[in-house]
Amino acid sequence: MNKRALRTLAAGATLLLASCAHQPQLPVTVRQCDAVVSGKSFVLDARVHSDARVPIRGVRVTVDFYSDFTYSHFVAEAKLARELDPGQTQIVTFQPVNAKSPVRGRAMKCTATHLDYLDGTTADLPPVH
Repeated sequence: MNKRALRTLAAGATLLLASCAHQPQLPVTVRQCDAVVSGKSFVLDARVHSDARVPIRGVRVTVDFYSDFTYSHFVAEAKLARELDPGQTQIVTFQPVNAKSPVRGRAMKCTATHLDYLDGTTADLPPVH
């Protein structure tokens, strides 16, 4: 094999291994994270499923939107009126914490970064380096 083919093969192998790396995550799945606009403010509605061992009473997410050639990244939080029990799914309404302006549509990415459990304990997503 020539040097170029070896470099291409090595780059492909590196990419394959990097894609197999495990991304840490909390024991919840956040799906269908949609912005709901009301006047000059907005909230996020998302379908949240718990795989936690204890009921959840609060969730914080980081959210990425891209709309009209504008990228928005912010944090949103929800204190649940009814706890989310293990194995259950419910629609959760999140309040944006640091959004600069309202967004519209569905989030490109919505990742749980913090959980408050009913027993008073918490869990945080470790920072990505």
